[in-house]
Amino acid sequence: MTELKQVLYVHSGDNWIAGSERVLLDIVESLDRSRFRPTALCKSEVLAKELAARGVKTKVFPLATVLPYGGRSLRAYLQSVAQVRNMVREESIDLVHATSAISMQYVLPVAKMRGISAIAHVQGKHLKSSRVGAFIAWADAVVAVSTWISRDYRIAGNRLSIVSDGINTDRFCRNIVERERLRLELGIATDEPVVGMVGQLLPGKRPLLFVDIASVVCTKFPRARFILAGAGELEKDVVAAVEAAGLSGRILVLGYRADVPALLSAMDIFLFTSCNEALGLAPLEAASSGLPVVAGAATALPEVVEDGTTGFLVDPDNVGAYAEKCVQLIEDEALAQRMGAAGREMIFRKFSLEAFRMNIDQLYRRLLQC
Repeated sequence: MTELKQVLYVHSGDNWIAGSERVLLDIVESLDRSRFRPTALCKSEVLAKELAARGVKTKVFPLATVLPYGGRSLRAYLQSVAQVRNMVREESIDLVHATSAISMQYVLPVAKMRGISAIAHVQGKHLKSSRVGAFIAWADAVVAVSTWISRDYRIAGNRLSIVSDGINTDRFCRNIVERERLRLELGIATDEPVVGMVGQLLPGKRPLLFVDIASVVCTKFPRARFILAGAGELEKDVVAAVEAAGLSGRILVLGYRADVPALLSAMDIFLFTSCNEALGLAPLEAASSGLPVVAGAATALPEVVEDGTTGFLVDPDNVGAYAEKCVQLIEDEALAQRMGAAGREMIFRKFSLEAFRMNIDQLYRRLLQC
């Protein structure tokens, strides 16, 4: 019988389920439990509940998210390191996987002291010259979610791997029943074109730009409807902007929603205004759901949107360019459908959940020599 290898996941994300949290859940769901036993340490009660539902023993602790110096902050950091050390010792951990790069500041000291391997899963931009970047560079393996992210690191040998997120194509697919149900719930007619975005309402996602683009599109298509789903610090500002534009009946600001696959089924076009994407999980889920994607030609988005084939890439700061492509797709339903179909095919070809699982599995086996 193969000896079970003990894997500890350390995640410092806040109390929500967003991109990096969904990636962690995908990892533990697809993990070969005949070879690996997962345990987790995080600071999110919401994530802990989801992990427990997947059979993962999880401890919640207020991990310090930055490595500051002096006073109580230093104590908080040392307490976080101690929590990782205690779990490594108590659970006889063989491998630690920091599923948010910031977590490497607690993981690396413990891994080096205990003589076990540490993985840094880089899902955001961290310059190698920064403190977080320095910890990442010392990891036994670095997983970058895109080529764009990988360019920050010149790591010798096979320590650097590009492993793009995988998409569950069974979950993210066009569902006509859900489309009709959700449109009825939201008061959207079957013949009204719907442009939408799912994402946290944070500055980097630029939800206020979404409102500006919608305002332009509505001047040409008064019957167009817009869905903006997500929570965050800009939610009140977004609602105020919608009201100021006189579009409260056209733009629906839904807040956090757990039914993302149903929301995507209710849409016709996915408009993504973010300018800060390590990969772009939301547009990938939209593509899997058969939606054409309009996004900015910035950061890693050219890796997930094939311009002219699965959607359009535009100048990320040009409101008119975004609006023009949305209008083109509203006017040409056949083009929108062709791009949506091409997007779903792209997911199977480049971002399958099975390929993601195999890449993670091979990495674990190489580091653990099993």
